Amino acid sequence: MRGKAKRNGRRARPLQVEARWDSAQVFHNGDEFFSALEAALDCAQQEIDMESYIFASDTIGRRVMDALGRAVARGVRVRLLVDGIGSSSWSRAVGSWAKSLGVQF
Repeated sequence: MRGKAKRNGRRARPLQVEARWDSAQVFHNGDEFFSALEAALDCAQQEIDMESYIFASDTIGRRVMDALGRAVARGVRVRLLVDGIGSSSWSRAVGSWAKSLGVQF
């Protein structure tokens, strides 16, 4: 039954998702990616929903967290989801830091 998955005896319908973006960009190194991420966070006007497997409390992590804090200060709703295993060693400290900035953690 390749390509015709069934659920409860009926053919499953594909999930339709409305995309909120109109382009994509490929980054070839971390410097490019994190600079673009910080710029995007600084442009957010309504909400930021960010998920990360590893969120380090290093220089880059501080830049990202500062950008999230600036967004909150502008009135943007910010939610950060960090993996408890990939970032377990520091997640409590960063969670407290995020909450002190108004980021939902």
